Amino acid sequence: MRNSDPRNQVDRRRIRGVLLLLLLPVFLLSAQTYIKNFRVPEYDEEGRLKSRVEGDSAVQVSRNKVEIEGLIVETFNPRLEKEFGIKSFTVRSTKSTFDAAERVIESTESVLGTSADGTIQLSGVGFRFDQKANKLVISNEVQTVINKEFLKRTQKNKK
Repeated sequence: MRNSDPRNQVDRRRIRGVLLLLLLPVFLLSAQTYIKNFRVPEYDEEGRLKSRVEGDSAVQVSRNKVEIEGLIVETFNPRLEKEFGIKSFTVRSTKSTFDAAERVIESTESVLGTSADGTIQLSGVGFRFDQKANKLVISNEVQTVINKEFLKRTQKNKK
C-alpha cells in the first residue's frame, strides 16, 4: 500500500528538484551549440581587418571544433594589395571544420578561391586554411586560372 502522506510527496518533489538542478549543467554541456547565418571578423594588431569567416550554419561538435556549412572566408592582405592590387581573396566551401585552438579550417569537400578583382581563381578538393599564417593549401584536383591582367600587373611591379 502506498504512503499517501502529503509530507512524503513534498519530500519527493524536493528530491526531484534538487536532482534536476544538479543534472541540468550536465545536460546543457552535452547539448550542441547551433548558430545560423554568422559572420566573425578577425583583426590584426593594428586594428585592420585581417579576415572574415561566414557561414550558413555552424554546430559545435567538441570544445574547440565547429562544423560549418556554407563557408565563406574572406582574407585581406595589405602586402598583396600594395604589390598586386588584390584587395581580398575569398574561399568558399560547402562543408568544413574549424579548429578554434589551432585557428585552422579544413575540409575534404570542394573549394573555390577567387580574388576580389576576379583575376585569380583556384579550385580543388580538400583544403586547409591557416588563419594565423593567412595561408591556403588546396590538396587535390587543383586548378588555377590567372587572368592576363594580373600577369601584366605583376610584370609592371617587377620593373
